[in-house]
Parts: sequence; C-alpha cells; structure tokens
Amino acid sequence: MRRAAFGRASEEPYRRRTSDVARLVIAAAAVALLARRSDHVSAFSRDVFRAFNDLPDGLRDTANVLYGLGALWAVATVGTAALVARRWRLARDLAVAGLAGWLVARGLGLELAEGSLRHIVRAHVTPRFPNVRLTVVVAVVAAAAPFLTRGVRRVSWLIVLLMIPSALYLGVALPRSIACAVVLGWGIAAAAHVAFGSPGGRPTMEQVRHALAAVGIDAHDIALAPVQPHEHTLVEAKDATGPIVVAVLGRDETDARVVSKLWRFLYYKDSGPDLYLSRQQELEHQAYVTLLARDAGVRVSTILAVGTGGPATAILAQRDVGGPALNTLTADTLTQDALVDLWSQVVKLHGARIAHGRLNTSRIRLSADGPALVGFSFALTSAQPHECAADVAELLATTSVIVGPDRALGAALTALGPEQLADALPLLQPAALTREGRRIAGHGKHELDKHLDALRTGGAAAAQCKEPELEQLQRVRPANLALAIGTLIGVGALLSAVGDPSVLGHALTRAHPLPLVIALVLSLATTVGYAIALAGAVPRRLPFWPGVELQSAGVFSNLALPFGSTALQVRFLQRQGIDTATAVAAGGIATVFGTAAQAAVFGVATAAAPQRVHVGSIPKGAVVTLLGVLLGVILVASAVLLSVPALRKRFVPPIARGVHELLDVLRSPRQLGLLLGGSALSCVLFGLALTSCLYAVGEHPSPFGVIAANVGVSLVAALVPFPGGGTAVASVGLSGALVSLGVSETDAVAAVLLHQLLTKYVPAIPGWLALRTLMKHDEL
Repeated sequence: MRRAAFGRASEEPYRRRTSDVARLVIAAAAVALLARRSDHVSAFSRDVFRAFNDLPDGLRDTANVLYGLGALWAVATVGTAALVARRWRLARDLAVAGLAGWLVARGLGLELAEGSLRHIVRAHVTPRFPNVRLTVVVAVVAAAAPFLTRGVRRVSWLIVLLMIPSALYLGVALPRSIACAVVLGWGIAAAAHVAFGSPGGRPTMEQVRHALAAVGIDAHDIALAPVQPHEHTLVEAKDATGPIVVAVLGRDETDARVVSKLWRFLYYKDSGPDLYLSRQQELEHQAYVTLLARDAGVRVSTILAVGTGGPATAILAQRDVGGPALNTLTADTLTQDALVDLWSQVVKLHGARIAHGRLNTSRIRLSADGPALVGFSFALTSAQPHECAADVAELLATTSVIVGPDRALGAALTALGPEQLADALPLLQPAALTREGRRIAGHGKHELDKHLDALRTGGAAAAQCKEPELEQLQRVRPANLALAIGTLIGVGALLSAVGDPSVLGHALTRAHPLPLVIALVLSLATTVGYAIALAGAVPRRLPFWPGVELQSAGVFSNLALPFGSTALQVRFLQRQGIDTATAVAAGGIATVFGTAAQAAVFGVATAAAPQRVHVGSIPKGAVVTLLGVLLGVILVASAVLLSVPALRKRFVPPIARGVHELLDVLRSPRQLGLLLGGSALSCVLFGLALTSCLYAVGEHPSPFGVIAANVGVSLVAALVPFPGGGTAVASVGLSGALVSLGVSETDAVAAVLLHQLLTKYVPAIPGWLALRTLMKHDEL
C-alpha cells in the first residue's frame, strides 16, 4: 500500500522550485482580485449557481456524501502518510497546509461581505467566502501531489472536482467563493513547498527501473546521482556490461519546468533547454547532438537507448564514460597534454557547428581515453560564431581555476590559434558566463572579477591583440544632483507660470488616486519596451530582466548626469561580451529606429483621433535652426575626421563597424521587429500614462489624440540639446496640444505636471534600486 500510494523514492533532496514561487505569486494576485468584489454576483455566476442549485431535492444525500468525502480524503491522506507510510515529514507538511488553509480561509471570510443571491441551503450551513472546506481539501491535495503516485493523485483531484457541483447544489458556496477557495488552497500548497521544499514530482527509482526495462535495459543498483543538474534528474545504475547514467524527465518535472523556464528567460540569458512538444523529443534532441559530436570525432558517451517507459517517465540512457569530473581535479592531476587534448575536442565540436552551451569543467570527464564531453542538454546545432566563442570563454574561465591562467591560455592557444582566442576575450565577463560557470570560476564578486581580469590580460598578450576595455562609469557627484534638483525646480516654476497657481493646486488635490497609480504602472512598464528595442539592436542575445533593470537605472542616471544612461548601456553591453564599437553603435541604432517607430505611432494615432492635434506652441523655427546647426557641425566634424590620418585611423573603423551592425539589423526581420515593436510599445505606454493623468483630473479625451499629442511633442522636444530644456519645451508644448483637444488649460497643465513627475522623477527611486542590483550581480 505504501508503494502504491507514495512510491519508494527517497524524499531527499528537497528543492524549493521556481515554479512554486510563481504559483504563490499568481495565487495571491488571483485571491486579491476575487476578494475585491466578493459581494458581487454577476449574471453568469447566478446562472451557473442556479443550474445546480435548482436540481431536485432527491440528490441531497448523494451531494452530502460527495461534499463530505473531500474532508475525509484530506484527513485520510495525512493519516496514511503518517501511520502507514511512516513519512513523518510529509505528514507534517500536509497537516500544516491543511491548517493554514483553514485559518486563512476563515480569516478572509471574516473580513469580506457575503453575497446577496437568494438560494436554497440544503446543508444548513451558512455560505462563506471563500469556502473553507474546499480550501482545506485543495491545500492538502496540492501539497501532497509531488509525493503521490499518478493514480492516487488523479483520484484526489477527481474528488475535488466532485465537491464543486455538490457545493453549488447544497447551496453552501457561490461560484466566486469556489474559485477563490481553489486558488487559495493551490497557493497555500505552493507556500508549503517553498517553506519546506519538495521532491518536485521526481520519478521514483521503481519508475526508472520499469522505464529502463521498457527500452530493453536490465538495470540494478539504481540510485540518484550525488550531484544533480538543473535540467533533469540524473540517475546512476549498472547493467551486465557496466555503469550507465540515465537522464530522466517525469511528467510533473516537465510541467514544473515551464514556469521555471519562463522565469529564467526573464532574468537570465540561459533560459534553460528549449521546450519541446514532448519529453521524449527533448531527450531525443540531446541524443541527436551527442551522436553528431561523436561522428565529428569528439569523445562523448555512448547512447544506449532513449524513450519512454510508461506515461510517467522519459529516459536517455548512456554508457558512463568513467573518470572524475575536471572540477574535482588538481593542477598536478590535470596534465598539459590532457588540456591540449581537451581543446582539440572543442575544435572538433565547433567544426561540426555544435555549441555545447555549458562547456565548463563540471561537464567534462577525464576518462581512460582522455577528456570526454558530457551533458549536452543545452547544446545547439548550426551554432553561430559568438555561441562558439561563449563556449571557449566558459572553458577558459573554469579550467584556469584548476591550472592557472598561463597553462589554460597556453593550451587554448595551441589548439585554437590566436584569432579564435581573441574572439572569446570580450566574453570573459561575469555576466557573459552562465550561472554554472560563474559558480565554478569564483566564489565571490571580487574574486571572480579579479580572476577574469587577469585572464583577459593574459589572453590579449597571448593572442597579441588589444585587451577589451570596459566603459568606466562616473560617480554621482553633488554638483550633478544639484543640477537635477535645479532642473526639477525650473520645470515646476515654468509650469506654475501657466495659469493660476491656486487653481492648479486645487486641480492636483482633487486628482483621483487610482488613475495616478495606473499611470505610474504604465510609466514603469515603458522600460520593458526599451529593453526589447535594445535587444534588437545587438546581435548577441541579451537577458531580458537585467535589460529592463538597465532601462530603469537609466532613468535615475539621467537625473544625475546628462546622457548618463548611455554610459550605463555601453557598460552593460560590454559585460555581456559585446565589443565597444558594437555597444556604442547599439545606442544609435536604437535611437534611429525608435524615432521611426515614434513617427509611425504618431501617424496612426493622428489618423485614429477624432479631433485634429495642434502642436502650434512648439517653437518650430528654433528647432529648424537647431537642426541646421547640428547638421553643419556633423559635416565639419566628418571632413576633419577624414582629412586627418591619425583621427581617421582611430575613429573610422569603429564607425564602419557600427554601419555594418546597422546593415545587419536591416537584414534581420527578428531584430527589426524587436526594435520597432519595443519602441512603439514604449510610445503607446507613455501616451496611455498621460491619458490616465488626464482621467485623474477629471478630463476624458480620446486616448488616440493624447498619444498623438505626446509623441508629436516628444519628437520635437528631444532635439533640445541642454539638460532640462527638452522637459520644459515638452511641458509647455504638450499643455497647448491638450488644450487643442478640448482639455481645460488648468487641467492640461496639472495633467502634464503629473505626467512629468510620474515618468521622469518618481521612477528614479526604483531606478536607483535597479542600479544597485545590476552592480551587485556584475551586470555593470
């Protein structure tokens, strides 16, 4: 009975999964949304409730049994875990989840009003929001799910499903109450898994044995490997010939990876292995890459079988190559001949256009025949040069920890040659390495920076090339802060001069808070669009969430430094392994396509607006004059640059490289889409934020007209070259444009002032936090 219900797998090691954290956050948001109007009963909810509640009274006994069965099943699950299976830790987790479900549901019910729907209460129980019994049952069942076998788990969820119509028929819960109870119980189970950890639905050793038998392998001594990778469960076993290693993907494990992959995609470049239509396809891809590498002469494991053993487990069985992992060796054990042999394997791998994706010392075994490459979960076929260079950088960073920079660089130079070694040097940055590589290469920020700096310097000397340099950041000085404060005061004084200040103050005090909150959220969301646009301006894949943090940090930096965000952006891109010329060119590319996207948004919004947008208060003559002056300066500077040989030799190659990057962007539909789409998204969000500010002061103009006015004025104001000038021109011009849309002058000024505060000054607070986070994680 113990095996049939809980299996034979050891509960260790427990893991706190990213997917559980995501479930907890989603559940909290859903409960807050459902509880916000707990006393409201929509027409749809009323119809659903009456469809069950109006059934004949003859079903009462059956409904009472089904409704009571859930509570009995929850108690039985806890009792079975404790008394029959003797899984005391599991019993504790389930008991805590059930008790927490009861307490939270009861506490929430005391704070919320009951619905006003007339209904039949056959169970003589007052309806509560949320339904307490269903909350407890769902909490216990969801908390037990990773520990249960598939059959028992399905029975558990079937009982939960049967409780829902029973509760509606008995009249003890309304549809919104049931939905809140299910989500609340699901979230409490996730909280229990985050607090105590769980096996995450890892397949049992019995399931692995059956899966191996299904593909024709009679294995014994099956056990979890002592070191577990992130991407799958690794199992060690033996057959008649010798040791084998088995990569295992269970159904629950695969489901959990979807949310985990989403989070890793948002925060890291290495978002985990690609998602496939089935677990077997994923393992077949790993086997395919391994066979390609073998055919190219690379020393790899021997594939024994790949397939599924029943509906619960997919496996990839390989003959163990033997030998220790390189990260467990010392400098004396790892000879120079072995190092050169390892790099020759890398040359063969890249010659077959395969990038390993995790080429560090934990994924290399020193077998009897020499170094062998294992762990192709992240491998890519048809690899691009920068992906191969990332392999080289990671292997250099991790092997040098064992043998030192000189020996590691000497072996790499012997096999690769100076050109390929030089290509990898810009990627010797903490942010350009994978998380696994950073963990092996250094145990702290300063230690890792020092190690990689020495490796870059030695690599440049060995390859006889110039060492990649990082753009230095300037500290925020008191003078710069004074400049930012002065700009804010100047804008406030300018806007206060437009209209009666007392009337303006009255308009601000009567502003509704909810639209202002929405405007702030929209303003902060514009960093997402800018991060997408920057990702389209460079050839190398950028991490998404740090890119969003970079744009947020730029808001703070621009308050303290004119063009401060440009230095941050260049430094960030260099940390991602992008050379200085490309990093600088990326800013120009993003600006050019951002302007094009703004013009497109302006045209569409103007056409869709019900009123004509006027920007007559913008000093167009001064702007045209300024453009002429700038064009003249550019022509003169270009003539000087081309006529002086020293300047031409220094500056023309980076400019040519920037033009080359621009042409590459024009040839890539994906990068064009990211550039234009991200910039357009930011434009629209800024316009919607201004619309929310207008709603806050009681004005309701067309969003299309507001977007057109905001974009049109911003295009002109961006040409003002001195700090604070663009803000002042945009404020005055935008107020006039809004007046042309029918907004009163006082409300227009109030809305524009609020918009400036919410888009340029308030976001500096999270921008400061983002800057600290980026520096802490070595992204700057």
